Amino acid sequence: METPIPTGTTYVKVSPNAPVSTEYYVKDKSVESKFVIEKEILPGASIEYEYEVMVDNISNENETVTIKNKATATGEIGDGGTKTSNELNILAKYGEISVTLKPESEVYDYKTNGETIIYETHIENISDKDLKNIRVEFNIPKEFTYNKCGIEDGEKILSEGSYENGKAVFTISELKKKEKSIISLFLNVNNDIEDGTAKITSIGQLNNITYKSNEVETNLKKVGLEIKQTSSVTSEYVEPGQIVQYKFEIKNTSNVEIKNITFTDNIPDGLVIKDIRWGEENKEVSDNGVIEIFNLGANESVTVIITVKVRTEEYLRKYTLENSATLTANVVKGDVQSNKIIHTIQVKDDPGDNDPSGNRVYKISGIAWEDENENGMRDPEESVIPDVLVGLINAETLEFVENKSGDIQISETDENGKYVFTGLPKGKYIVIVGLDESMYRLTVNNKKGVDENLNSDIYLREYTSDGQAFKIPSSGDLIVENSNISNIDIGLIKQAKFDLKLDKFVNRIIVQNKKGTKTYNYGDATLAKIELDRKYINNTNVIIEYKIRVTNEGELDGYVNSIADYLPEDVKFNAELNNEWYLEDGVAYSASLANRKIAPGEIAEITLIVTKATTDSNTGIINNRAEIDDAYNELGVVDIDSRPGNNVTTEDDYGKADVILGIQTGRAVLYIGLTLALLAISGISIYFIKRKTY
Repeated sequence: METPIPTGTTYVKVSPNAPVSTEYYVKDKSVESKFVIEKEILPGASIEYEYEVMVDNISNENETVTIKNKATATGEIGDGGTKTSNELNILAKYGEISVTLKPESEVYDYKTNGETIIYETHIENISDKDLKNIRVEFNIPKEFTYNKCGIEDGEKILSEGSYENGKAVFTISELKKKEKSIISLFLNVNNDIEDGTAKITSIGQLNNITYKSNEVETNLKKVGLEIKQTSSVTSEYVEPGQIVQYKFEIKNTSNVEIKNITFTDNIPDGLVIKDIRWGEENKEVSDNGVIEIFNLGANESVTVIITVKVRTEEYLRKYTLENSATLTANVVKGDVQSNKIIHTIQVKDDPGDNDPSGNRVYKISGIAWEDENENGMRDPEESVIPDVLVGLINAETLEFVENKSGDIQISETDENGKYVFTGLPKGKYIVIVGLDESMYRLTVNNKKGVDENLNSDIYLREYTSDGQAFKIPSSGDLIVENSNISNIDIGLIKQAKFDLKLDKFVNRIIVQNKKGTKTYNYGDATLAKIELDRKYINNTNVIIEYKIRVTNEGELDGYVNSIADYLPEDVKFNAELNNEWYLEDGVAYSASLANRKIAPGEIAEITLIVTKATTDSNTGIINNRAEIDDAYNELGVVDIDSRPGNNVTTEDDYGKADVILGIQTGRAVLYIGLTLALLAISGISIYFIKRKTY
């Protein structure tokens, strides 16, 4: 493919010294045409090619130059050897200023999220007179956020512009002939960018004429590092002299290499470094941790294992060890912090502490964690659970234990999933857990083959009160005699969501009187209106068929043992029309869905038919309500947003449908009592019913 350099222009390319050079473009008058050679273009494919030219000087204010250009493609083409493009014509006129956009900062292959990038617009007065009030605008691509703009002197902005309607704006009050002004634009690369390019331009406006700059394209790469820490010791406590390993998984989450990464782990004072492994290699150790400089290729990972020994000095007997690591890199904004792992140094059979009176007191502690793989063991990579309600009761009296202040011993697990009860005298205790059953269930406790420091110690324990048996998540009896008790841990499994919804609709209405029978179909209507002939109002039978729909919006199979329909007082329930329903204390119940599994996303429907014999005094609104009366799933998970059979109208297992019976008299329609009925329901709205003549 060949495209000539248009007459009246000169081929230009970005200077290899840009942006350090004051000239962003380099002219090359020797280039008369541009060639693009492609060995093959597949069927249906296309190629694009861009190049830039600069319009030659136009010295006459009244002169207009037409720039013409077209391209020619030559090759093995099915219906001929040459194809010619359309011709592009551009009018060029005399201008008083030139506008050139260039990046100021050092040229990289790409820019990354969080970086600051600087562009410059060079406004040059190419006329023979002084110019005033030149407005400069930068369009700001969506990948960037405005920082500042203006005339720069080193790191200072001497005269600052403004940000208006998504554009950076600066006004040059005066520009002497043949002089140049440079406007700097500072932009921050957004953190939520994706790999790609951003294009930016600027314009100069003078005397209602707009001068456009060249376009600068910036390559963008989203860079990121991840670091996750695990430990060979997953219990809360470590002992003096114990060997502990900290394992760090480091990953470059970018599609580009990240260089000069620094890894730093400031090892706590209570530990002595024994060994550091980078794969199979040993690495250097600083006095208080590890400092490594390395590169990671695109999407590459590396593992660092630090082996330490717990100090044995007596003063460290109850020292808290908090370990974490930090990553830094030139192209990553800010520090990347790993998760923290906290241990407490405690000798085996810790004899406890003395209270202010000199009495020996002890503590019971543990941690709540999510057993993600449901194996009954706390694995290093599994998450801890904060805000779990934990209480302590006396195993003999089953009453809450009180502290020295007389407050009962109830707390919540902290951000690290830990809880602790302190100041305990010798005795027998039970840890109880306030479990949100809509969120979690217990994992298996004391699983065979699992270390007692890694298992779950909580199970559903049965208690009896006033002859009634009930179960509470609890530990076994914990006997405190001469030492603290730790690792009474709470293993929880995240519940799948259980959520059943009930909707009620008017499906159809049948009106029977001496004129005959007429059926009105409504489908899924929550409000249906019907007009009754006044002449037959005392001899009309209205049959209403309701549709009740149960939808499983959760993640567990569900079963509905019973649906309750709270019948209005002035309708009649006929058992012959409802063979799957029965009446009890004015409420209709159906167990027709009891043996049907409703899978997630599935719908189950049943119908209910009621009748009403009308008179001239009992028309108006028939309000009917229904609710899931009893439902369950095989895991015993409670519904996430409703409770069956509680008659709470705001829950989504509760539905209602209304029928309005109006009276038609000749050619006019009158809804008797409708105003008062609707007023009673809404409490705020008054509806005026105006007689309508047909």
